[in-house]
Amino acid sequence: MKYLIFVILSVLLILTGCHVKNQTTVTTTLTTEERTSTTENTTTEDLGVTPTKEPILPSVISNNMIFQQHKPIRVWGKAESGVIINVKMIRDKDQEVIYSDKVTTGEDGNWLIEFPALEGSFDKYYFVISDLLHEITINDVVGEVWVAGGQSNMDVELRYIINGRYYLNTANYEHIRIFYQKLTPFDNNNADFSYFPEFDVQDGQWVKAISGDNVANCSGIGYIFALTLYNELNVPVGIINTSKGGSSIHTWMSREIIDKTSEVKSYVQSIGAYKTPSTWNNWRNNKEFWQQNYNQATAMYNHKIAPLTNLNIKGFVWYQGENDCKVPGYYYYALNALIKDYSEKFRTENLPFAIIQLAPRSDITQDFYPDFLLTQHRVVKDHPETRAIIPIHDLDLTWNYGDYYDRQPVHPLDKVPVGTRAAKAMLTLIYNHEIDYLAPEYTHHELIGNEVHIYFNHADSGLQTKNSNKIKMLQVIKKDGSRVNVDGTIQGNKIIITYNNWDEIQFIAYGYAAMNHDANLFNALDVPVVPFKIKLV
Repeated sequence: MKYLIFVILSVLLILTGCHVKNQTTVTTTLTTEERTSTTENTTTEDLGVTPTKEPILPSVISNNMIFQQHKPIRVWGKAESGVIINVKMIRDKDQEVIYSDKVTTGEDGNWLIEFPALEGSFDKYYFVISDLLHEITINDVVGEVWVAGGQSNMDVELRYIINGRYYLNTANYEHIRIFYQKLTPFDNNNADFSYFPEFDVQDGQWVKAISGDNVANCSGIGYIFALTLYNELNVPVGIINTSKGGSSIHTWMSREIIDKTSEVKSYVQSIGAYKTPSTWNNWRNNKEFWQQNYNQATAMYNHKIAPLTNLNIKGFVWYQGENDCKVPGYYYYALNALIKDYSEKFRTENLPFAIIQLAPRSDITQDFYPDFLLTQHRVVKDHPETRAIIPIHDLDLTWNYGDYYDRQPVHPLDKVPVGTRAAKAMLTLIYNHEIDYLAPEYTHHELIGNEVHIYFNHADSGLQTKNSNKIKMLQVIKKDGSRVNVDGTIQGNKIIITYNNWDEIQFIAYGYAAMNHDANLFNALDVPVVPFKIKLV
């Protein structure tokens, strides 16, 4: 008798059209016949709770999305407790059901279904996500998914960068997809941000790179990175556009990892950025750009990273640190902790990171800035199998260009080479391409008489200088702290420095300055040597 009542109630709900329309997907209310088809493998005993509203999907699970190849395909969302969610993955060209599964939501209503990995291809797929009353259809492909993160230099939109207009005019790439999200809430730096990780980002949507309008607001570096990968890998590529100008690294970190990393927690507490529920969102009236609510520890993580962590990705392109450059010692622990945490949350041991070094600064003379560049490199050297350093000190520093709204020297607008260089480095490191586009790094040195021989990796075809026959910005630093410019001779993958009194020398340095634009040592592929400072003995 109770089952008869259950069926009658279900039919009444259908007749009254009791459903809520999803904002980003096509949703239908199923007829009795369609409902029977959807639950054809479901017995009367496990129909689950009759829903009163449709399932909620995060915006990253929406039309035009890309799933990461070679990793499990994950679909998730929210529904009422006890509702059975059915998910089918169907290949469009032959309508074959590739995968099918179902799950019953728990008390909190959360659900997640994981399918086996697929090879990336240009085949189109679609999902049918249904409960007893509703059906949602999502279109997608399978390829490579990267996240572009950081602060303002990553945030600069394609429309503002040098030569950006060319890429707007040539955007016609069906299989490059961009995921946009707004700063939550409503792009207001001093709004009330969530103390806890959010379920979804604000106004998230996937778009195809098929017009200038669609790509104009993408990170210039992120778009060029995705385009370079697409041209080389011949698979669909997705770039998740998430960055925020003026953001410190602590706002991108989860509370769990901050609490686990004493060096980070103590520093964040010392600057007043570590908040408790009673002090959360209390920076509303502060005028310092870094001391506003969006820069509270965990704020950007809660709103822009946490909602994405169920999605499998390949890695991150990371350009951040202008806010933190005065504390390079702290940053070493913070960036390492962030990468460790993201690796765990995105279920990838040593998640790949392309770390872009900060651009030269003419307004800084102190050593904290070059020390920060060394710190970025130090983080990479901790896991060189999945992390790459991207030096950019040689690039055009033009900033007074076009109509970019925040024109100042800290924002050089020559971003195309940055995205290209980052992509090529990851093609070498992560995709095992034969050409070695990784930046040459100091590996070791030998003291032979009055000569020091300094060796580099990623320079099998030798080293070269540009714009001069001499190696510029090559110095010895004496034990008294004074510096002397020295000449170096290139010999294959090493340079040789001759000096008469090595006993007075403590360090050898190259490009060790905030304004290191003149550093001119490259490998044969025109990839610049990473700045270094090495202790002689």
